[in-house]
Parts: sequence; C-alpha cells; structure tokens
Amino acid sequence: MVPEWLTVLTRLGFTDDLKRTLARAQGITSLEDLSVYTSTDVYNIFKQLRTSLIIPQIVEFRTLALALYAARLADSNQILDPALVTEQLLAAEALRSRKRASGEEEESIIKQPGDFTDASKWKMWNELFQNYLGSLLNRYRVPLLYVLREDEAMLADAAEIAALPTAHERLIQTTPLEGNQYETDNGKVFELIESLLIKGTYHSYIEPYKTARDGRGGYLALVMHFEGPTVIGTSLEDSYSQLEKLQFTGDKANFSFDNFVDKHVKAYSNIKQLGDDDEVISDKKKVRDFLSRIRTSDAALLSAKVQVIANAAMSSDFTSCCDFMRQIARTVSKSSYSRDKRGIGSAGSKSDTSGLTAAAVSNKAWQKYGPSQKTHIWLLRGYDPSDIDSRGNPKKGARKPGNGGGGAAKAHVKMNKKQAAMLATSGSYTHMTMPPNLQTSR
Repeated sequence: MVPEWLTVLTRLGFTDDLKRTLARAQGITSLEDLSVYTSTDVYNIFKQLRTSLIIPQIVEFRTLALALYAARLADSNQILDPALVTEQLLAAEALRSRKRASGEEEESIIKQPGDFTDASKWKMWNELFQNYLGSLLNRYRVPLLYVLREDEAMLADAAEIAALPTAHERLIQTTPLEGNQYETDNGKVFELIESLLIKGTYHSYIEPYKTARDGRGGYLALVMHFEGPTVIGTSLEDSYSQLEKLQFTGDKANFSFDNFVDKHVKAYSNIKQLGDDDEVISDKKKVRDFLSRIRTSDAALLSAKVQVIANAAMSSDFTSCCDFMRQIARTVSKSSYSRDKRGIGSAGSKSDTSGLTAAAVSNKAWQKYGPSQKTHIWLLRGYDPSDIDSRGNPKKGARKPGNGGGGAAKAHVKMNKKQAAMLATSGSYTHMTMPPNLQTSR
C-alpha cells in the first residue's frame, strides 16, 4: 500500500522519479520531515534535482509551501494530516509567506490603547485592547487576539469552523494555545499588557506571571479582578441606579436628547452582558420606563410619547421607540438652532413653543410664528418630522396624516371647528393622527 504522504505528493504533481529521488537523496519519509527545510534549502534541493530531472516550477513552489505549512504546524505542536493538504491550502500558505517576506502588510487603523490607570474605565480599555490585539499578526499572520480567546481548547469541529463568519475569527478559534509559536506570542502579549499597566496601580495583578511571560495568565487575572462575581453584582446595581437617575427635561449644553438615549442603551447593554437569565428586561418595560423619564413641557415630545404608546409596534420595540423619539427631538432642535443662528427670536418670542396646540389659526397669526413654532404645530398635527423643512413648512409632496391637517399651502387653517376644539383641548394628544409610516391596523 502506498504511504499517504506519497499520495499527497502525487496529487501535487510529483512524478514517480521525483518522489524516489527526493526520498533517496534527502532521506524524506514523511511530510513532517519537510518542516526543517527553509526556502533556501528547497531551492538548493530542486537546483540539484534539475541536473537529472525535468521538474515544473509549480512543483517547486508547492514543495516550498508544503514545507512552510509543516513548519507552522510543528511550531504549534500540531500533527500534519495528509488528507487536509490540497492545492488551495498550499496556495493560501504561499500567499501568506509572500506577504510576510515582502512586508506587504495591511496598514492597521487601530491605535494602541492608552495606559490603564482608572478602574472605572476597565470595560472601555479592555475593548480597545482586544481590538488592538486583533490587528496585530504573528509571523504566520494569525491575530494575537487568539492568545486571549475565552476557550482554551481550539475549535476542531469542521461544521463549527465553517460556521464562523470571517477568516479572522477562524484563525483566532483554530490556533492552538501551545507550541513554540504560542510561547512567543504569549510573551509578546504579556510585554504589551505590562507596558500599559506599569504607570498605574494594577501592575501587581500580573506580577506573578512575569517570569513565565504569561500574557494569557496575566490578562485572565485582570479579568477576574475587574469582572469577577462581586464586581459584576456591583456593576449591575450601578447600571440600574444610573437608569433610575436619568431624566430629560430639555436640551442642555452638556446633555442632549441623544445623550439621554445613549445612556439608556449603554445601561441596558451592561445589564444584558453582566446579568444572567433572570436579568432579562422586556422591550415593553424598557419603552415604558424610557418614556416616563422624559419630563419636559415640549409639546412635540409630549405628543410623540403618546404616539409611541398608541402604536403597538413601537411600544414593544425599544430600538424603534428610541429612533422615533430621536427623530422628533432632532427635528425640533435643528429648527430652533437654525433660527437662533440667524439671530431670529433671540428674546424667545418666536421660538417659545409652550402653549401651542394643533388647532387652526388665522393666516395673520400663522405668519407671526417662527420656524420652530411652526414645526411644533405640524408635528402636533401628526406630520412625519422628515416631511418638515427648516422653515417650518411641509415639504412638497409631504403625505397628509389624515383628518388632522393637510400638507398644502395654508393647510394650517384647514380644520373644521370640531377638530380644532378637540385638538386645542389641553393634553388631548390622544386624538392626534399618527404619521402614515407608523400607523398599524387595529
């Protein structure tokens, strides 16, 4: 029976004469034997073989790629499986080698994180650190992030490997945490961690791993300190406490509606990440609590709150609720900023929206309103924010929300007395018509 390694050489284009000569002259009896050969060795061997044999150049290239592949596996204490050796695998190995030899590396846009000196910033620093390691490649072009992966055992199941979304992730999950190359990479990771902790007070946590240059061990010690059970419980309480303290009473110089939304999203993300199955919060509760923390007299935002509650889709989808409320807040804020920048209504007379309703007004009264006031009124009447221009008027082709007003010229007066009286009633926002793109069948 022909040995499997010789079958591989046949598959790669080796003739019987070449295989016999290679085995007799070089003493090669397995694919693993090739792991000790450098590119210069392979070149010299084939130079000698060509004195008596005709050998296609592609065969030499494949032999070099096979030697590089065998060396990489040997560095990782992996066994070379002849069944896995294909032309595609060797082509990828050759490309990897060529890029490494020529210095043809993709320029990383990810910068090294700063020194870690503040425990409260651990989560952000850790994310930056992992992103940075993901951009650093070892000599086999494997991201150094593999050293810190969660599971110590590498992924071996073919189906699970194929299901991984990127080649980057496949390299991280399939590179063994043992062997000469791992020892080198693990040492580099330790040196990097040490350089970023040396100025702070947390260097002592990695000190026990310094002699062995164990980057993985030092990193896991930091994770245990900053993300252990006690810390997680405290962080969960902090997230809930932050949510309870949140409220929006209007845009301020250092706290906009976007900040208000982002703090909610971040707090809920922390709770999901740190909590167990008992910490699941339904979207309905998130929406309900989020709206209850909007404590402003702004008519457009009050109206939008009612629209969310009345809409089955948005009231049960926290992301949709936030997107809609952001859109309303940004439209109103943009309109007010545009007026203030031109110096119009600096005294507040034409930008004050308090007391405005969706009721019809005369043309004369309408002309006295500023863009922000007109925008408020159109929103109260159920128009979509994207249909209102910077001057506070419906855009050409804006869709009418229904009986609550129109989108044509002078539409501000086109309401019957019953509608006007109903919409002018204080707090009667439940009678408003929702934007067409948010309407649902009942």
